[in-house]
Amino acid sequence: MRKKSIIPVRIGVGIDTARFGHDVTFLGEDRQPAAAPMTIVERRSGYRRLEQALDRLVKRHGDVAFHVRIDAAGKYSDNLHQFLRGLPHAVTISVGEPKRNADYRKAHFPKRNSDRVASHALARYSVVEQPAPTPATPFEFLWLRETAGRLQAQVRPPAVSPAKRSKRWCSTSSGRSTTACRPRKSWKR
Repeated sequence: MRKKSIIPVRIGVGIDTARFGHDVTFLGEDRQPAAAPMTIVERRSGYRRLEQALDRLVKRHGDVAFHVRIDAAGKYSDNLHQFLRGLPHAVTISVGEPKRNADYRKAHFPKRNSDRVASHALARYSVVEQPAPTPATPFEFLWLRETAGRLQAQVRPPAVSPAKRSKRWCSTSSGRSTTACRPRKSWKR
């Protein structure tokens, strides 16, 4: 008796990252929505919502292989990348450069421009183009980046000389100094 080979259902997940929320779109192999698009916040609760959405897709389709395409937008994409690597599902993650992702969106959705459309374009890219997975960032590199960011936050701007400070204080929005800040006439002749 011959055994059937079970091929997992491939679902593309496009995630457009931003500071306060990530737009997520789920597309099946037929480029049709596999689930309703959603916006998650950059917090544990938002990541939990994303994990629950992936769990629901696994329950509905059985064996699923997720192909996730993330827009590389700083530390927010790094946080998401690390979270997705820890999931129990079969996840292939590719992180794309913002310029390349924007060009792909313009090529396929030229008249629409929003975060939701960008995440849809990313999901389409992951299904159609099947990009190579991005290797995981080593822990040491993440630690070094975090440390450098904290040190940079502690650096103070250089002190401003008193002469420049008084010029800044005396100038108005038009760039002219006010009468109170004009130099006094000398009493001595």
